[in-house]
Amino acid sequence: MATAGSSWEVAVMRPGGDPLTNLAEALIEADIHDADEEHIASHVRSSLARSGMGLVEAIKQGDLPENTNLLLVVDQFEEIFRFRRISGLSEEEAGHFITLLLEASEQIDLPIYVVLTMRSDFLGDCAQFRGLAESVNEGEYLIPRLNRNQRRQAIEGPVAVGQREITSRLVQRLLNDIGDDPDQLPILQHALMRTWDHWDESGADGPLDLDHYQATGGMDEALSLHADEVHAGLPDDEHRWIAEKL
Repeated sequence: MATAGSSWEVAVMRPGGDPLTNLAEALIEADIHDADEEHIASHVRSSLARSGMGLVEAIKQGDLPENTNLLLVVDQFEEIFRFRRISGLSEEEAGHFITLLLEASEQIDLPIYVVLTMRSDFLGDCAQFRGLAESVNEGEYLIPRLNRNQRRQAIEGPVAVGQREITSRLVQRLLNDIGDDPDQLPILQHALMRTWDHWDESGADGPLDLDHYQATGGMDEALSLHADEVHAGLPDDEHRWIAEKL
């Protein structure tokens, strides 16, 4: 990738329970296909489903500029394994999605680069699919444990990118709440998202502060309170029953 040049398009997705549809939507959001075209999502999905080279064909049919690289980031790739266990994602569909990624990364007609992010405890699951473990082994990068200063940067950096400010006392509170446990990082991410949303919805002019964080329930309760809100917002008892089963 270091020698691939500076012209890039980036598509980011999560597999979820329907990886082909989510991949199609990611390509559209990255402007590889025209979002205004009628039935474009279903057309792209059909191209993806047609063969193992479906991702390459879908990109050839799209609007990737000449001499431009495509970086496809599949975030939380472990959802492929999790959703097979808890939902209707079939082994055939999961296998086809993985074949799309492998074929796209190995062909040389188009400059397509694929990056997977996943929790390290799911690495062993990659052996379930032919070629996946070998490919992961060739390009694996294990992210080291963050130190306190790096965790501070992980908190302050996104706020700065959003051209907003966060008080030092909230940063210290977040650092203390997360401690040195790497398993808490996804909880921190969610708590920060909820804090940002609360700050934005409140119409506050100042920086993100302790009161915005505490209103979400903090690290201990932000996730459960959010789940309660989503559950309460479901349209009827049947939907709530399905959510409880999942």
